[in-house]
Amino acid sequence: MKKYIYILLTIAILSCDDDFVDINPKTELTSDVVFDDPALAEKAVLGAYRGLWTVDGFEDFNTFNNSCLVDETILNGIVFDWLTVWWEGGISADSPWGWPGVEESRKKLHNWEHMYDWIRQANLMIEGLTDSTIDETLKSKLLGEAYFLRAIYHYYVWVHFGGASLVDKTLTAEDDLTNYSRSSFAQTVEFIVSDLDTAFDYLDGKSLERGRTNASAALALKSRVLTYAASDLYEPSKNNKALHASYEHKELIMYHGDNIPEVANTQQKRWQRAQAASLEAIDYNGSYNYHLSHSSPLDAEEAYNVYNDLYSAGSMQEAMFEKVINKFYDTDPLGWDAITSNWFYGPAGYGYYGTSGISANAPYNEFADDFQYAEDTNGDGVIDVAEDFSWTDVTHITRPFINRDPRMEATIGIEGGRWLGARYWDWQVGANPYFRAVDNSSDGRMQFGEYEVPANGDFSAEVTPGLDAYVDNGNVINQGGYSHKKHLSHTPNPTGSFQTWWTSTPQVILRHTETLLNYAEASIALGQEATAKQYLNLIRFRAGMPALTETGSNLLARYRNERRLELSFEGHRLYDVRRWGTGPKLSATAVRIHGKLKPGVTPFDFYSGYDESKYDYEYTVEDIDFYNTRVWPEKYFFRPISTAVLQKHSGLVQNPGY
Repeated sequence: MKKYIYILLTIAILSCDDDFVDINPKTELTSDVVFDDPALAEKAVLGAYRGLWTVDGFEDFNTFNNSCLVDETILNGIVFDWLTVWWEGGISADSPWGWPGVEESRKKLHNWEHMYDWIRQANLMIEGLTDSTIDETLKSKLLGEAYFLRAIYHYYVWVHFGGASLVDKTLTAEDDLTNYSRSSFAQTVEFIVSDLDTAFDYLDGKSLERGRTNASAALALKSRVLTYAASDLYEPSKNNKALHASYEHKELIMYHGDNIPEVANTQQKRWQRAQAASLEAIDYNGSYNYHLSHSSPLDAEEAYNVYNDLYSAGSMQEAMFEKVINKFYDTDPLGWDAITSNWFYGPAGYGYYGTSGISANAPYNEFADDFQYAEDTNGDGVIDVAEDFSWTDVTHITRPFINRDPRMEATIGIEGGRWLGARYWDWQVGANPYFRAVDNSSDGRMQFGEYEVPANGDFSAEVTPGLDAYVDNGNVINQGGYSHKKHLSHTPNPTGSFQTWWTSTPQVILRHTETLLNYAEASIALGQEATAKQYLNLIRFRAGMPALTETGSNLLARYRNERRLELSFEGHRLYDVRRWGTGPKLSATAVRIHGKLKPGVTPFDFYSGYDESKYDYEYTVEDIDFYNTRVWPEKYFFRPISTAVLQKHSGLVQNPGY
């Protein structure tokens, strides 16, 4: 029989509204004064969302920084001790993030106790609302939100640690903690799915504001959980990790031992269940369909515009659940209605001197190279050639940033790629030789290389860096040769004003395309390749890419690459390379771009953008000069429970390798 073990946690009464916080005494959160008052009850539930705004990233509450833990991005010109420890394989129970304090202030989704603080909040909501006398429609909606929150907080424990301690009530000092322990991997999955089913039942037919969950989100998270659960890492016959094979408590990290429900007692059944859940989410969420019904590829330029708009129109166009920057939800704690993502992640050449983007966390070649070489050979605007890109293919490298998957320019900053609009740096000319590169184009083009400029007027011949080749206007070369673009605000502001580097663009948590990808993955696993390609082609056609032709292992590889590109910088890659049992690519290379003047070019003062009439462009791939001691030990497929937590709760079992 399933057994739920409980933990006593510090009461953390948190809210998004001072009136609610000032309830006296605060420990009376579950009293009638709150849950029998519609306004206070709603504020209480909104307060329980706050854990989500601190679990997925750094100060800007985004998932970008998860990317540097795998093979999506690298921190440009910045060497942090915690990241060095991570890449050298030094994570341990005593140092679960890298150095003391970081998991408290930043990476709270890796923090076991943080999740249980918020599980407790969800349980307080469920218990208080169950006996509430408020209107049944509002009560149902709030209960649905509370069950969803309890599910997603348990999900974060499960996806990082495996088997969780399943807590389905609030705990008091009188609760017996003697047997506090972890439930099995299989039991944890069933608990999360049950809560999501309950959340869906309550939320079905209800309309909620952006930033709050809904019935669609409950189905989408269920699709994700069951897809992850069916993956090879959690199937004993497919997990070939020696560390896991020797682990005494395999039931905590995979489907092993007794008490596995019949619906999940084989991997095939798990894939069938994941496929069914994904199809249910797809059918229910049809209203989120955003250019996902085309029967052939969009024109390449239209595809770029569609994909660019998908992320930059102030809201993720197909999001079912997203983090909004809004005082009402307390996701904007400083009250600025914006965060500094554009400054932190955007290209260096925008903003006044000293306040431009710093490309601090930017893609590098291992990610950029996964966008296929894509060419329109007959001039009709539609791509008809698509093949894996290679720096050794002369055809590919002649114009490597022009003939590519349209998603590349919409996802990352590339040489010659469009950004916020025109930049006007003429006022800097002469006063600051650093800005010898000027972009006078009408739509703004990024410059990550170095370019020969012939002598003219008051200036001598030299090689000058592009506006975006530097970090924080210093002299640290952009390590990867790219910058971030997806999810950042694309609103033109050519004057470089304060607003240029602030953005209120939401961060997506669940969206429709993920459920299509989940359905395709399950279909491949079940041998239904035609069905998988049908759904994958919907995604590719939106991107302006031709239909897939691969089969067998090549189709699986192509699927994984499509998922990598589509869900990039949304926090998925860290979990995908774990559950597939592959780990990330461990090399770290960059592209160096050199604009070599053609003979006889008329002298001019400034480089003003990509120009094949004046330049021959040369591209060199080389190693990035830091973070190159990169390993991915087997212990990294699960996170460690910290020593402090283990000492507090002796019944807990540590994960393998720690």
